[in-house]
Amino acid sequence: MLGIFFTGYPTVMELMQTTIDVINAKHQHHDSQKKLQKIFSQVGQKTFIPHPRYKQPHLMTLAGHFWPRDKFIAEHLTEERIFQTDAEAKVLAHCHWQPNRKNIATLVMAHGLEGSSNTHYMIGTAIKAIKLGFNVLRVNQRGGGGTHYLSPSPYHPGLSDDLRAIVKELIELDQLSEIYLLGFSMGANQSLKLAGEYGESIPPQLKAICAISPPIDLAMVTRSMHCPANYFFEANFLRVLHRSLRRYHRFYPTRYDVSQQWRAFTLRRFEELFTAPCNGFSSVEEYYALASSNRLLDKIKIPTLVIHSQDDPFIPFKMFEEARFSTTTVLLSPINGGHMGFLRGQVDEEDRYWSENRALEFFNLLRQDT
Repeated sequence: MLGIFFTGYPTVMELMQTTIDVINAKHQHHDSQKKLQKIFSQVGQKTFIPHPRYKQPHLMTLAGHFWPRDKFIAEHLTEERIFQTDAEAKVLAHCHWQPNRKNIATLVMAHGLEGSSNTHYMIGTAIKAIKLGFNVLRVNQRGGGGTHYLSPSPYHPGLSDDLRAIVKELIELDQLSEIYLLGFSMGANQSLKLAGEYGESIPPQLKAICAISPPIDLAMVTRSMHCPANYFFEANFLRVLHRSLRRYHRFYPTRYDVSQQWRAFTLRRFEELFTAPCNGFSSVEEYYALASSNRLLDKIKIPTLVIHSQDDPFIPFKMFEEARFSTTTVLLSPINGGHMGFLRGQVDEEDRYWSENRALEFFNLLRQDT
């Protein structure tokens, strides 16, 4: 009898194995989702109780910024490192490495508008993360900390490419296997946008993201900033943006026309005249649409914690109510907190900075679970 084999079709055994693999994958996915939900639940147990003197959102925002805190990191334990993020741009990071860095979880932090690697929340969070045993990178955005000379093009809230390049280098050059990304305000929008752009193809070494006070809808944020109640804050943002523009003009005089600065008397006008065209957008509307992370939130596939207060004076909570989050994302949204304030009234085993502590708790629990 002749044996006939149809090699172009799967055998019964192959079909059975494929079915088993699918079932196992479903069970593994279900188990990982249960573990993630348990972690999210644990992180959310410690509710935010605001400092009684600073419940008003603008005061909370200011209190979080100016409250005295530990800002000392020994210089001999800090390594300066330049990352080449595209053909013409470089950024400076301050790195704090644990012994045997390859086998240690690494926290990469991105600051907010006109902040730097030395901004109080960057240093304060780094100190706590180092004590928990993390490697830490405090990354300057383009031009941050006076580094305008490193890049002829400025940062903007949708500039996720720099973070992508840093993560790629840490994986390929440093061979790091466990990376966590923490973004504050502008850096938070960049972090969420990066995760959404990765989608299913996210590198397995990037384990999770936390975004604190992210401006996920830039058009809505700009309108909110121009409200009379936010006049002082818009004026301050414009002051530092104009100062940064003049510094760029000093290094790249043919690239920036500062003769039009006087016309940029609102945040939207500044973005229309400078931010959008300097970053290759055809209009400010295109800039708002493409740089906002809200259109990509449902594509995020890794554990993601978003922390945003319902009374943020700059970033209306409405955009979070309208957002479509993925199944791997949880929103912590206390009633109070201001914009990146979250200053607690009492100190116990944690310091007053509730949002930073929730981010580190989230990463630490995930690290222990891996």
